[in-house]
Amino acid sequence: DAIDEATDDQTIRVAAGSYEASAEEAIDPTCGNCADEDYRVDIPITVGFAVVGKSVRIVGDSREDTVLQTGAGYGVYFEQAGQSAIENLTITGGVRDADGRATDAAIVVRYTDLTVRDVDILDNNDLYTGDPDPVVGIMGIAGREGANITVLQTRVLNSSWDGITLYRSDPEVE
Repeated sequence: DAIDEATDDQTIRVAAGSYEASAEEAIDPTCGNCADEDYRVDIPITVGFAVVGKSVRIVGDSREDTVLQTGAGYGVYFEQAGQSAIENLTITGGVRDADGRATDAAIVVRYTDLTVRDVDILDNNDLYTGDPDPVVGIMGIAGREGANITVLQTRVLNSSWDGITLYRSDPEVE
C-alpha cells in the first residue's frame, strides 16, 4: 500500500518486520531471453511489490530486521521508475513462474535507474514443479530494457538461477 500511495521522489521508510506481498498475476509484454522475432510476446508472470511510473526510495530499518517476502517471480519490480533505490533490507521468498520465458528475479528492473545498497537477496529458489517444467530458476537481480543498475554492499545468496543478469534491449530501439 505504501508503494501504491507514494508520490514521485518519495522515500518510504520500512520499519523492522517481515512484509509478505500478495503476489499478483500480470503480463510481461516482452521476452528478455528470446530471438528478435519472438521478443514481443505476452508472458504470464507474478509480481510481488511493484514500483511503476514514479521514482521511489525504499529504505528498511536494517537488512537483518526488515524482510520483504515476495512470493512471486518478479519479486520487487521497478518499471519506468526514474531514479529509484532500495536499501537496508532483505528480499526473499521468490517463487518461479510457470512460463520459462519469464525473467524471474528478486529484483527486476526495466526503464529505471536503480541503486541497490546494503540489501541481502536470499533464498529466492522456490522452483516451479508443475507442467510444463520451465527448467530455469529465479535470479537475484535482472536488468531488462533501459535498466541502469548500481549495486553496492549487496549479497545475492542461494538463488536458483543467476546472481545478477543483464538482458538484451528492445531490438527495435537503437
